[in-house]
Amino acid sequence: MPKGYLMRDANMNERVTTGVIGLDEILNGGVLRGNSVLVEGPPGSGKTTLGLQFIVHGITQCGENGIVFTFEQFPEQLYRDAMAFGWDLRRMEEDGKLRIVCTSPPLLERMVRSPDGLLERMRDEIGAKRILVDSITHLHRITENQVQLRELLHSLVNGLKLLGFTSLLTKEMTTHEPSAIDFEEYVVDTVIRLNHITLAGTRGARRWLEVRKARGQSFIEGRHPYRITDSGICVFPCPRPKRANLKVRKKRAKDFERVSSGVPGLDELLMGGYVRSTTTLIAGPSGAGKTMLALHFLIDGAAKGERGLLLTFQESPNRLLQMMRTIDPASQSYVRRGVVRIEHVFPMSASAEEVIHQLVKWCGELRIRRLVIDSLSDLLSSVDDELAARDLAYSLVKLLEWMGVTTLVTYELTQVAGVTSISEVGFSFIADAIIYIGFAEIESEVAKVISVLKLRGCQHQADLRRLLITDSGLKVGTKFTGLSGVLQGAPIGHYRETIDEILQPLTFISDFVDVLSDETLSSERRREVLVDMKEQVERLIRFLCEKYDVDYEALSGNP
Repeated sequence: MPKGYLMRDANMNERVTTGVIGLDEILNGGVLRGNSVLVEGPPGSGKTTLGLQFIVHGITQCGENGIVFTFEQFPEQLYRDAMAFGWDLRRMEEDGKLRIVCTSPPLLERMVRSPDGLLERMRDEIGAKRILVDSITHLHRITENQVQLRELLHSLVNGLKLLGFTSLLTKEMTTHEPSAIDFEEYVVDTVIRLNHITLAGTRGARRWLEVRKARGQSFIEGRHPYRITDSGICVFPCPRPKRANLKVRKKRAKDFERVSSGVPGLDELLMGGYVRSTTTLIAGPSGAGKTMLALHFLIDGAAKGERGLLLTFQESPNRLLQMMRTIDPASQSYVRRGVVRIEHVFPMSASAEEVIHQLVKWCGELRIRRLVIDSLSDLLSSVDDELAARDLAYSLVKLLEWMGVTTLVTYELTQVAGVTSISEVGFSFIADAIIYIGFAEIESEVAKVISVLKLRGCQHQADLRRLLITDSGLKVGTKFTGLSGVLQGAPIGHYRETIDEILQPLTFISDFVDVLSDETLSSERRREVLVDMKEQVERLIRFLCEKYDVDYEALSGNP
């Protein structure tokens, strides 16, 4: 029995790391030692790169030397291509850690099955434990008979296992049909499929990796985006929320601990602020003030020493910093000291999974307590499938909740005014709270309005309030007393604030008339009352002229 077989049998559950960032996470630690891994994909998808990364990682990080069999490229070509990633294969060969063999499929088959142990001797000479065969598609040069091809591959895979190798075999895809299964996938232990598609417009291309099979081990299913970087392939696993165990316990104060919004008047509507470690969706049309509302939240946290992160897709960091200075002149120092971090991402430059992967990493490494995503619409713009977008949004929210991050997510509504129910707000199912910001026409004036539509498990005020822009940011104003239908964009009734502007001076005038009717009133006091009365009349006239667009100067006869 060849050396290495018993070693494999004794370490059947040992994992071999691939060295591909993200892939080992998908494989829950790597591939099983001694298993055969098939990496398939179209030209340019990175099959050879992934294979070399597997070999180089074994040599440089794991003390596991390797052998590379190639049927197309000469060693000089591999040396050149690998140096683009910083891998000096020539030096590894000189150091006796790597063997590159440029051969043909029939010769490789004979080497594996050779009774004189040619491949076994090569293995022992450098202590190789990993092997790359690039690519098994060339087995078709031996025969086109499907039965014989399957027997050849079986013989190759089993021969490498008997020699104790953990093997990686590359293969060119013969079809772009995702559901197609070639016989090679049945023979090997693990199947990794690479693919890439060209997107319309300026969005470039998207690359996806999928583990279709991993015999004897668990893995994260689904498509995972990847990039070919200057240091090799980097995979971004799809986010998966942590499993939460049911815990029956008494309600504690910190279970509903509140976090201030930083907006005067909004905490009153929320009856204390946002609930810590939850996600709030701020929905509204463009220009309503969603970003400004979120900036108040970050600045309030920074002033209290809570680290915040703003992920933005449209607004530039400089523009955001200008907006933050309006709220708090100390904002620049918060950013400089890293208490508030701004990350700007172009929506077309990265997939949603890639951004989410990096976002979760930032939150963990930077100990982020407050997070703003501006906006969810931009984050998921690269996801064409509605169900996939919902899954990503849900997974992200649950991950952030598990990490203890209090999150504000803006969401752009297409309609300028008029929201009749929570169901009209996209992705409302992911949010613990929903705040609506919109526009309404109030007596021929476009006013900004704000309302808390939802606050899961907690009381909140259901008032519809005016949202005011002041010299120091946003402020929640008074209720629209006297009006109904404001949220639908078609208010009816009379705005109480307007009526008060008319009734108050008339009330004063009525009081002045009562005072003047007193016959004992002195002349000096009478003159004072008449002056006050005239001021109130003047105030009323000016208000009505302004309200109904009447030229006050022309009305009063002044030049």
